[in-house]
Amino acid sequence: IVFFNRLKTGTVGEERLSVTGIYRIPVELILARHQAVQQPQDVFLENYTADAEVNYHFKLPGGTGSLDVTFRNTFLYQKGAGARWVQNQLLVNGVAWKGKTIPNLPIIEPEKVNTLPLALTLGRDYTYRYIKDDAVDGHACYVIDILPAPEAKGSLYSGKVWVDRETFVKRKMSVRQTGLIAPQISNDETDLFGPVPGPDGRTYWLLNHLAGQQIFSMAGANVVAERD
Repeated sequence: IVFFNRLKTGTVGEERLSVTGIYRIPVELILARHQAVQQPQDVFLENYTADAEVNYHFKLPGGTGSLDVTFRNTFLYQKGAGARWVQNQLLVNGVAWKGKTIPNLPIIEPEKVNTLPLALTLGRDYTYRYIKDDAVDGHACYVIDILPAPEAKGSLYSGKVWVDRETFVKRKMSVRQTGLIAPQISNDETDLFGPVPGPDGRTYWLLNHLAGQQIFSMAGANVVAERD
């Protein structure tokens, strides 16, 4: 910031200044700042556990009805080993399921309904573009568009990420999975992240809410599964 302060004299009159443009921080710098904030968390976060309730609402084809399924789990993360669920209770339409296996849900592979949240790092498999400024829970954020890089292969994601303008933490991410294999047609997910204090005095930013929709094709009809 440069301040100009010029005295008015008989030879120097009043100047009129106008703003002709606004500087936008490059998206590369936004991502570099985010990665600089994320790296210490990746180093110091050894493990954590959380209570995790996953609610599914299935809309059956042809308007024949719906089905509500609730998984009450313990979510476990261990550095080097990744994350996993431990299922504590299963409710079908609000009633505790007593069977030893998951009931016959209206998808091809019912055991995969209780999927883990996506793990998307803002790395070299993607290209990025600044879109606009927006707010998440009252916090100003940069909104960045995410697209798979042309040379990237496999099942990837496209969508948007909200990076805090002040702290450069990731506050929100909304993505759609690409390159899916039948019978799954689409998989959309929106993640919200929040601060969690650690025993070492550090603050860690972890997933605290997820909302999504999956569409499966069965016998020429689509089954919609809403997940929360």
